[in-house]
Amino acid sequence: MAIGLVTLVGLAVMGVAVVVFAMVRPQLATQLISQMPELGPTAAPTSARSATQTARPMPRSPSADGLTPTLVPPQALTRAPDPSPTTKQVPALTSVPTLTPTRFSRPTETPFAATSVAELVQRVRTAVRYIRTAEGITGSAFVITEDGYVVTNSHVLSAADGAYVGTHAGREEFAPIVADAPDLDLALLKLPGDGPHPFVDFGRSNDLNLGDDLVILGYPLRLDTLTVTRGVLSARHPGWLQTDATANPGNSGGPAFSEQGRVIGVVTMKLGGGVVSRVESANFLINGDLVHRTVDAWIADHRVADGAIAQIPTAAGSGLPIVSAGNGHTCEVRIDGTVACWGINDHGQASPPTGLFQSVSAGGWHTCGLRANGTIACWGRNDYGQANPPPGTFQTVNTGDRHTCGLRIDDTIACWGANGEDGRANPPPGVFRTVSAGSRHTCGVHIDGTVACWGSNEGILGKNLGQAVPPAGIFRTVSAGFEHTCGVRADGTVACWGDNTFGQATPPSAVFQAVTAGFSHTCGQLVDESVECWGHDLFTGQATPPPGSFRSISAGGRHTCGVRVSGFVECWGVPWSLGDYSGPAVPPAGTFQAVSTGYNHTCGLRTDGTITCWDSKAGGKAVPPAGVFQSVSAGFDHTCGVRANGTVACWAGSSGRGVPSGQADPPAGSFRTVSLGLSHTCGVRSDGSISCWGSNLDGRATPPPGAFQSVSSGLSHSCGVRTDGTVACWGDHENGRADPPASTFQSVSAGDNHSCGLLVDGTISCWGSNSAGQTDPPAGKFQSVSAGFSHTCGLRTNGTIACWGLNDDGQADPPAGSFLAVSAGTTFTCGLRTGGAVACWGGSQYVTRS
Repeated sequence: MAIGLVTLVGLAVMGVAVVVFAMVRPQLATQLISQMPELGPTAAPTSARSATQTARPMPRSPSADGLTPTLVPPQALTRAPDPSPTTKQVPALTSVPTLTPTRFSRPTETPFAATSVAELVQRVRTAVRYIRTAEGITGSAFVITEDGYVVTNSHVLSAADGAYVGTHAGREEFAPIVADAPDLDLALLKLPGDGPHPFVDFGRSNDLNLGDDLVILGYPLRLDTLTVTRGVLSARHPGWLQTDATANPGNSGGPAFSEQGRVIGVVTMKLGGGVVSRVESANFLINGDLVHRTVDAWIADHRVADGAIAQIPTAAGSGLPIVSAGNGHTCEVRIDGTVACWGINDHGQASPPTGLFQSVSAGGWHTCGLRANGTIACWGRNDYGQANPPPGTFQTVNTGDRHTCGLRIDDTIACWGANGEDGRANPPPGVFRTVSAGSRHTCGVHIDGTVACWGSNEGILGKNLGQAVPPAGIFRTVSAGFEHTCGVRADGTVACWGDNTFGQATPPSAVFQAVTAGFSHTCGQLVDESVECWGHDLFTGQATPPPGSFRSISAGGRHTCGVRVSGFVECWGVPWSLGDYSGPAVPPAGTFQAVSTGYNHTCGLRTDGTITCWDSKAGGKAVPPAGVFQSVSAGFDHTCGVRANGTVACWAGSSGRGVPSGQADPPAGSFRTVSLGLSHTCGVRSDGSISCWGSNLDGRATPPPGAFQSVSSGLSHSCGVRTDGTVACWGDHENGRADPPASTFQSVSAGDNHSCGLLVDGTISCWGSNSAGQTDPPAGKFQSVSAGFSHTCGLRTNGTIACWGLNDDGQADPPAGSFLAVSAGTTFTCGLRTGGAVACWGGSQYVTRS
């Protein structure tokens, strides 16, 4: 769903289209279902929570933006004692084979295909459970990990803080709520201990065709006996599936299985978490792909939080982020449903509108997103009308170079924008499963699995390449690139056609789940969720993916992005731009204690005390000396670190211009910390005094006397926190950057033309230039603050990062998750995650957001 325009060897050539593999979000379904005839009388609520209430009344800690999942310590919850015993003897289930434990990794063996319903049931039944609350409400559930995470419906749990789960060993165990999304009617529980528990895995519900068989297992009517019903997939709705397999009250929260024994849906008796009435007898399933994405993100968050509860606000979206790589920009639908973009923004393609979105597709110079209500919004270049979508309700949207296509709710395709003489924006009649817009051609997968392509078969030099002539056969998905196209066949192999100059149309012999075609490279997601790429990779690295598992991938012009299973977005390669370009600055693997961003390089202090630096400028070098260090600080043309013995060592940065003015020539003696400016360096000695070296223009290397706790050097000034908590600044006073307020501070950070300090009450105070809002911190409590060039970032007390100020390159747009530290640079920012990994964001071509 992303493409772009690339100038290569003086030729203006058009970019690439990729597919973002992500499911639609639930808000659209609420709107559609609300327009359907009433399916039956509205039943009275089964608990103290009314049928129209949209959020569980759980205790919640303050959230920085009101939308992010909020973590609450388990001890903050209370539960009325259950008068019944904590264990209940029930008829033991028959001992049967169980699935091979895989936790988060997806099975790589040949998918199981049952020869009968009885064989399927025997394989999965031990993972299907009944649940009951202390109030006596019962339902169904299923275990999805070896260590005991359990999925069920939100409405079954009502106002409870957990439920008793019937085990395969014939007893009950109390499982507290880990996460809850009433709007999705989904909840996640956690059985005590680490297991092992028999569990089931998810399939891909989007691979199912209408009429395909499915089986529902559960415990209806408050029975302790597992029941089985069989049917077919009857209909698709955004976020939901419908079946003719009977689901009775009590089946709520139970799984629906494909014939491969994988979960493809969850039974629900309510749509919209109570916004829409109960729908018994309608046999609705929550789309399994949406459930899969959502609970994996919850589990990752819960494991990181070490036993905290995450509640998804009703206004938020759900599941993992969705990422789309364009030509020189990238866009992401965050977990809260908003869109964030970074990279080249010369036409406004990286400036998304406000509102909630289901998916996003980044093109050459424009971007389109599918809103929560199913309409499409586009922004960026519109010279051919490619950013003027038609009215109506859509399932997906996919941007090409100068045209865009969307799959309507009735499964027909609509395209708009440049059409030329090739008819790239004239889709054929018929119903489709997917659509992908390329440079001058478009392809779609029909409901029957056959592929149709339309538009030009010629390359930019007039040669017939055949990118719009698909092979025969049945396909799951298709992705139209610049001048080649690739699709995943029904057996999981990939077929490509069109330009193969760089091998981009020669896929490896492997079984894939998904494929995405870029400008001159292609990437595919294997069945184990690792990524393999092929095609052009010279100088740029877009076809060299990092190891590990990804939930979705998107190939752009000269870079590729993927969403990790944990929900973090990671990119590799270099988006194209004229002239000089910055590299991706991918943080190296391993764990770190601290990180510091310079002008175009970053250095991190590893847990073993050694320092590793990496560059964001092509050809740049930042090579630290060997040895063990206490701290590190990266500047413009140099970097310094305090060794374990207190001495300071400095070395050249990555500008390649040497180190002028003596700022890399530290004095002798023992230091606590060191901080680097543009042409000067300052450090706090062991006795608390400050010494500075390098350029002394404006007095920036002449600190005041006295004892200090810390020091921070900016572009042309420095500030230090005295032992009494007051701040003193010296050097360039233009715009008031070196004129701190009379307050008591914990720490201070000097930026380019402004400074910020952390007050003793945990709030932030800033002074100096406010040209981009860099001195307007948000409200709330913080642990630390870091002032960059024209933006500032702070680490909140809950571990999340907030940034403000200039954001033209995404430097003030931090990823979600928990951090230990943050460091704001020029046009990019880096943070140290709680696990010790480093994540960076921002920069015109600084695309890594791990």
